[in-house]
Parts: sequence; structure tokens; C-alpha cells
Amino acid sequence: MLIKQSSELAGHRLRWEELSTFIGLTDRIRDRVLITNSTRVPNEVLEQRKGFRWVGGNTLDKFHPKQIKKLRKRLGITLEDTKGLLTEKQFMKTSGMSHIRQHIRSGLLKPVGYGITSAFGVRPFYDPKQFTKLRKALGITLVSTDGLLNEKKFMQASGLYNLRAYLKRGLIVPKGIGVKGGKAGLGNFFHPKQIDELKEKLGITLDNIDGLLTEKQIRSYPASAMWPGTD
Repeated sequence: MLIKQSSELAGHRLRWEELSTFIGLTDRIRDRVLITNSTRVPNEVLEQRKGFRWVGGNTLDKFHPKQIKKLRKRLGITLEDTKGLLTEKQFMKTSGMSHIRQHIRSGLLKPVGYGITSAFGVRPFYDPKQFTKLRKALGITLVSTDGLLNEKKFMQASGLYNLRAYLKRGLIVPKGIGVKGGKAGLGNFFHPKQIDELKEKLGITLDNIDGLLTEKQIRSYPASAMWPGTD
């Protein structure tokens, strides 16, 4: 990796955040290319490193506009301006969905084009409006799941772990389908108030059964333990 030589950098350990402002790498070209704002490359590097080309800070000054256009085409760059668009990482963060590449492979999501990023070279870009279309295609009905419970959290909060059976019987209807976040994908979401509603339909009147016995436990319980002094 080549960086611009400067006396100011002596003894300073550069982080990628600093390097990325003047170094660009691309994987959309057949041979190895280094893009940097340095105006020259040390001779020892040119002698030791073979099979790569570099584009310096003043290289493009020597190009005709037609040549620059040809270079952009060769690099796979289709976007002149990426303002208002999102990278793949930004799209995932904004949408809360982590399975973006899966949807790309299935054809549900396609980039609007390819542009240059300061840190990662040429990358696909997406329009924020595509999230609405993707959400519709996936059957997502909830824009936000704030204050709602997914199936796992609903079961933990209610103590009712046979939720799927209650859904099939129509005893409870989810508020909608939303993004669970992380790698969990999509799922049903419920309002906390639905816990009491479901318990009422099931005839549950006790929230705490500590110290109480079921009918089966009572039948198997020794009479002497139930009524002291009785044989």
C-alpha cells in the first residue's frame, strides 16, 4: 500500500480513516490498480512490485475527457453523483435488514448504479425509496416495531409458549410483520396489551402460581400431608 510521503507523517501511525481520504481500491477491474493522490511512486516500489498499475494525483490532469469517461466505464462506474443514495452498509442500517445480499441474489433488490466511495473504492448504491418497494415485496407491514414484542419476547413476557397454536386457532392476531433485526429476519409482532387479552380468552386468572398445586398434584399428594394427623 502506498501513501503520500510527508515529513508530517514521520513517527505517526496512520489509521485507515486517514488513509482512505486519498487512497481508493477497486475490485471491478481485471488487474491490480492503486489510486492515490500521491504525485509519484518511489523507484524501489516500481522495481519491486510488478503486475500493477497506479493512478496518481496528477494522472487525470493528463487525460482527455473522453479518456476519463472510458476509464470510468472500465472501472464499472455508472453514477456521476451519489448524493442522496446509500451504500449497502448504509441501506442495511437504515432499513434494519441484514439479509440484503440474499435479496440481491433473489432479484428483489438491485443497485441503481455503481459509484466511488472514499474508503472502499467502487461500490453499489441504492435509493432510500427502494426500501419501501422491498418491504412490500417481503410482506412487511410495520414501518416501526417500537413498543412491540416479537414472538420470542411475547412468550417470555407472558409465559405462554404455545403461541403458534394460539395463532392457528385465531385466539390472537399479530399487529403486523416487521424486521426483527440482526440475522433473525422477519416475524410477527404483538402489543404488550395482547398478553392480558389472550390470557382472558384462555381463562387464565392467575399471573403467579408459586406455592399452588394443580389437580394432578393434589391427587398424588399424601393425605397425611394435606390433613396432619390423618393416616
